Amino acid sequence: MLEFNPQDYGRPWLEGVAVVVNLVGDARFNVTGSSPEEVAEAARVVQRHDGLHRVDIVERMLAKDGQPLARRDGADWIAGVEDAMCALADAITSAGAGISPFSVAITGIPVTRNEPDGKADVEAVSALVRDGLGLSVSSCWPSSCVVADLAAVCRSGIIVALPNGLRVAAAIAARTGARVVQAPIPLGFDNTSRFVGIVASACGRRERGAEFVNAELGRIVPRFEWVVPHSLLNRRIGLVGDASMIQAAAGFLQEVGCVPCRGAVTGSGDCAVDLSAIFDDDPGEPMALTIGNSNFTKFAATTDEPFLEAWFPCQDHHSFFPKPQFGFDGAAAFLQDIVNRMAFFEIMSSWKNTVINEEDR
Repeated sequence: MLEFNPQDYGRPWLEGVAVVVNLVGDARFNVTGSSPEEVAEAARVVQRHDGLHRVDIVERMLAKDGQPLARRDGADWIAGVEDAMCALADAITSAGAGISPFSVAITGIPVTRNEPDGKADVEAVSALVRDGLGLSVSSCWPSSCVVADLAAVCRSGIIVALPNGLRVAAAIAARTGARVVQAPIPLGFDNTSRFVGIVASACGRRERGAEFVNAELGRIVPRFEWVVPHSLLNRRIGLVGDASMIQAAAGFLQEVGCVPCRGAVTGSGDCAVDLSAIFDDDPGEPMALTIGNSNFTKFAATTDEPFLEAWFPCQDHHSFFPKPQFGFDGAAAFLQDIVNRMAFFEIMSSWKNTVINEEDR
């Protein structure tokens, strides 16, 4: 039987650049240090990941008039996303733009495709600021957009930087004078509450933020009073994704009684994240589920392990409806997918154990 090896799941720098080029429809780079064949392969991975992919990714990654972008050997796909966003930040101009303390930009949102789920994630994070705190959101980096949409960041007096958006936030702030506020990925009840509280404090709207959080928790959390003890408590969950998403997801799973106990990092960029406490795996104990990308689903298919395909690259699970994973409603949707997927595999396992004739099986 194949053994799970965390070292098998890293994704290369070029794929991160391709993710940004695919999202920002008119972004142009002049990527050096990679062959056209390597660029084409990175584009193919992203195009299989995104059912609504752009068709000109290769051309815009190798545009002679594009922003210079030198390949970093040994860097992973998150570093590629960060480098591409910083290159875009260098290209925007703040001339004539006046910043407003009531306008917020958000950097580092973990969105990787143009499908409805990616757009829903951007909207869910934006809504926490817009609807929860009554502030405007100028732009989200990255998101499904064009460069002019990103350039609206120059109007914002505050840039909320999620873990993978710290570098680009600093680069933008150095040009516009905006204030950078670090916040967690709003995945899960606690992380979403912390996100709102941090932004509310930075904008002088602490009381409104607290009222919003209390109302949302009162609306959502009671739905899970029976789900946690029945379907989530002490379930062993694995995670395969980028370091910041694993950290956020692991915290949420622990919040609802699960045990995150195995994982693999696909990328971490320049942000050092200690995940050793999460990956305390006992190989002798079965996994209830592993949430991971297409690389893991191929492994799971050979080992009969329960899985939920998610994150990048996600080449066999696509979105036709705007279901987010961030914010309070996104937290409910995330848990719903986990519970239903575990139930599915439990039924399949029971069925396989009762059908003993190979021909009938």
